[in-house]
Amino acid sequence: MLKGKKGFTLLELLIVLVVIGVIAGLMFPVLAIQVEKHRAQEALTALGTVKEAMVKYNQTDGGNSYAAASFATIGFDPNAVAAGQTPIFTYTLSNLAVGTFTCTAQRLPVATNAGNTVTIDENGTVTRNGVYQ
Repeated sequence: MLKGKKGFTLLELLIVLVVIGVIAGLMFPVLAIQVEKHRAQEALTALGTVKEAMVKYNQTDGGNSYAAASFATIGFDPNAVAAGQTPIFTYTLSNLAVGTFTCTAQRLPVATNAGNTVTIDENGTVTRNGVYQ
């Protein structure tokens, strides 16, 4: 470099760009996991609402049985999304019997997120699987 000239060489700029690229590459997986954890919170909120609606249904209409319960009968369908929005989870009710039920939030698309679920039961016990653990 000539005396009296100030500035950065091309090599110095390339080294800085490589360092920034490496840091960004290391941060991307961490950020992706944080996004999924935030989505799990969305599922937990919906599952909590389903649980409350199921308990209310059981006390008023179910006669101590969840066997005939559905999203339509409890008055809350977490699968309903506004027009133009893409659902993040699909919700299902299962294990419907006297005193028991399970509601599961399955991350979409199922093909690439098969094990990524959040589940709640009649006692409010939450089970997280896959990336949500």
